[in-house]
Amino acid sequence: RRSPGIEGLGREWPDGLWIPAVRLSDGHRVVFGRDRTDVDVADAVEAGQAVPVMFTPRTIDGQAHVDGATHSPTNADLLVGHATPGATRDVIVVAPMSRHPNATMRRFARRRLRDEVRALEDDGWSVTMVLPDDQVADHLDGFPRRDPGLVPAVVAGGRQAVRAAFD
Repeated sequence: RRSPGIEGLGREWPDGLWIPAVRLSDGHRVVFGRDRTDVDVADAVEAGQAVPVMFTPRTIDGQAHVDGATHSPTNADLLVGHATPGATRDVIVVAPMSRHPNATMRRFARRRLRDEVRALEDDGWSVTMVLPDDQVADHLDGFPRRDPGLVPAVVAGGRQAVRAAFD
């Protein structure tokens, strides 16, 4: 059964669409759209968003796949070495998991973000980071399991974080 709203995505991969997921059997990151274009886009979307414990892994060719954030919270490192000649080298990294230092996953996310941004900058990219402020980060703690009613606050906070990143 498909997630609502993605059933019509089909098998045609738009140029430049990469969806990272992690293959559970070996922990390897698979980048659908780059490494594999022989699967439905909707299957890749479901695999790339299958947050462990919250959602069922998506099985593709007999292999279970989960959220790409289990490899990297942003997967920004995928751009290193992949700049198109003559094209802009600006990248926006959205990192909602990198805000609070109090949890092990947050520390991992911040460390990974720092390493990925450094690699991008060393590769010649100009990086703009979008991070939640403390209020939005508090809403994100346990979201959406804790309180699905926080969606409007999280969306509004996300908009505010984007505006702040570009001011």
